[in-house]
Amino acid sequence: FTSLTAYQTFSPEACRDKLLHALADTASCYRFLDRAEILPMIHNMVSTVHLHTDLPRIDLALIGRCLPNTVYDRRKFAAITIRIDNPRTTALLFSSGKLVVTGSISRQMSICAVRGIVKMLQGLHIFRFVRYDLHAIQNIVCNVRLPRDMCIDIQRLYAEQSSLCTYQPSIFPGLIMRPQRSPVVLLVFKSSRIVVTGARNYADIINGFQDSFATIQAHMQ
Repeated sequence: FTSLTAYQTFSPEACRDKLLHALADTASCYRFLDRAEILPMIHNMVSTVHLHTDLPRIDLALIGRCLPNTVYDRRKFAAITIRIDNPRTTALLFSSGKLVVTGSISRQMSICAVRGIVKMLQGLHIFRFVRYDLHAIQNIVCNVRLPRDMCIDIQRLYAEQSSLCTYQPSIFPGLIMRPQRSPVVLLVFKSSRIVVTGARNYADIINGFQDSFATIQAHMQ
């Protein structure tokens, strides 16, 4: 109760900072945000863990024959693809034990997918034990929702901010913007779609987007 009453004394800015810190690598909860406010929303999170078993190498061919919803062809790719229904994610498992999870939108969802895969492997009875460690987020991809009636003059944006941008329409239709004080990369499209990627935590996504959005907003039509 004491901690709850403490939050009631915070300013709106302080509440938002603490919320973003608590969310860390999760998608922002739009239910508690101003509908007019534009913020990146996590679309995909790529994370990795390392699986430890009693075997020196994991037999991917055997796992492919035993587990459903898997694809494995060592002539095309060195990992087995495992698709999970709940949570709906996709994982790549290498014989070394490295596991890459994609499709999640939060750290909790990613860890839930990892635990589901570990439970499936434990059920095969070919391992005496299966455990994981070193969970790390490698990349976060976010989408930004802008009003549909807006468009961005990316040619003028590139002309005025060429030191921060790369634009080659014959190769890629979007403008690539790299903020100076942030690890993120923004992909800006004429249709007002913006993709923010390249960060390992949501705070970097927010800071990088806010550093660049005023510049982008000045070129909206």
